[in-house]
Amino acid sequence: MRGRLAGLLFTLAALLTCGDAAAMRCGSRLIQHDDLSYQVARLCGEPDYIDRQVGIIVPGFGVLGETEEWYYNRGPQRLVRILTFRNGHLIREETAGYGFTPKSGGGCSPQDLRRGMSKYELLHRCGPPDHRESHYRLAPGAAIANRSVLGVDRLEEWVYDFGSAHFHRIVRLVNGRVEAVELGDRGG
Repeated sequence: MRGRLAGLLFTLAALLTCGDAAAMRCGSRLIQHDDLSYQVARLCGEPDYIDRQVGIIVPGFGVLGETEEWYYNRGPQRLVRILTFRNGHLIREETAGYGFTPKSGGGCSPQDLRRGMSKYELLHRCGPPDHRESHYRLAPGAAIANRSVLGVDRLEEWVYDFGSAHFHRIVRLVNGRVEAVELGDRGG
């Protein structure tokens, strides 16, 4: 019994001292929920990319304030960190796969477009789309989903034209992530 209790206490102490393994560290400080955007910028530096969404009115939920997603890309050996702020307060931190280094000398090809890419990586690799549309929808089941803001998904459709030798690529993004890449009309 005493051995089990000691093991349990050791495990509990280890968990308490480990901190959040997914938390972003800037210098000697961990970024925490509700930190202000100016504090994070002062500690971590300016992000590599900021994606801003203006406030919207959602029936049944009210007004959603302005949201910003800050992307930090620290190279291919580290994970891209996405910090989400609403009205200047940190509300979520997540990762978006491993970082990347800039491509040298060439543009994007249709094969570079893949499911799961972040909006930031897509823009970095392929540049702005030739056409873009966006709107919002209630998340499936109207429950608060992992990437949804109060049960609302942000949907975007980007079209890339790779020239007359290729079909257009229609890239569907949900909450800043590529969900699907489909063929469109012949480019030109």
